[in-house]
Amino acid sequence: MENIFEVIDVLAHEYGWTIEYIENLEVQEISELLEIILQRKQNEARLQSIIVGSAMAGKELNFKKKEVEKTEVDQLKELMAKLKQSEKK
Repeated sequence: MENIFEVIDVLAHEYGWTIEYIENLEVQEISELLEIILQRKQNEARLQSIIVGSAMAGKELNFKKKEVEKTEVDQLKELMAKLKQSEKK
């Protein structure tokens, strides 16, 4: 953060805190809060990318699904195993 006003803006926006409340925080607390905010924003961006990518690919997301779909790598491994078996015959 370039200056205190940016810090105040971020914390006030994220948590709805007043300027006075934020000014009474310790520098270490502010630093840790900003790091947590950054991590959460990055995780939200990753999840959003997954959702948008899946939607564009026509795939339905089902986070409750217990069975994981086979990846392309798994499918290729199965195909390679089948090919090796057919070579032995």
